[in-house]
Amino acid sequence: MIDTPSIEQAPEEDFARYVSFDMDDCLRYVSMVNATTWALQLSAKTGEGRAARHQWIQQHRQTCPDRKGL
Repeated sequence: MIDTPSIEQAPEEDFARYVSFDMDDCLRYVSMVNATTWALQLSAKTGEGRAARHQWIQQHRQTCPDRKGL
C-alpha cells in the first residue's frame, strides 16, 4: 500500500524557472494522486512560503503517524 502525501513541497520557484518544469502540471498531477494534498511552493531566495510551511507543520505534527526508523 502506498501512502499519499497530505503536503507536497514543489521544487523551489527559484530553480524551476531555469529548467523545463511546468508548475501547473506538477500541481495538477499532485491533485490527481490526492485531491486533498496541500501543495506548497517555496523560495529559498525570498523566503516566500516558509511561514506557511511552518504553520502547516505546527498544525499537523500531533496528528502525523509516528515514522521512527524511516
